Amino acid sequence: MDEVPLTFMLTPPVVGEWSGAMTDCAPQLNGFGTGSRMEGTYPGSYYIGSCEGKSGPVSSWSQDWKDSVRRYIEVQLDAFETTQGWIFWNFKTEGSAGEWDLFQLLDNDVFPQPLWDRKFGKYCTNF
Repeated sequence: MDEVPLTFMLTPPVVGEWSGAMTDCAPQLNGFGTGSRMEGTYPGSYYIGSCEGKSGPVSSWSQDWKDSVRRYIEVQLDAFETTQGWIFWNFKTEGSAGEWDLFQLLDNDVFPQPLWDRKFGKYCTNF
């Protein structure tokens, strides 16, 4: 266990490929013609909830869902800003997967801009 802090000192961590996705509702995310775990249509999964309003263009989301995704993004940013950097995946999609589209998230005030602009208070206090 003592090797982990030494490793971070020698090679500062960078967080790669995170998104605003809280579900697997985006079309084709799990493969062409494959369902979602959220709706229990993915092989071996069970129903958790509906994908209705949880994907698609961000402009079509309810304000409650936008706020939930924004809070999720803010918590991730709080954690990842303690590292040497992070990479958001992806900057642009074909429109049907807003939770993966940085431009849509920015345009709809779901991704903080500037990065330190927080709509919600700090959720985790251990970093």
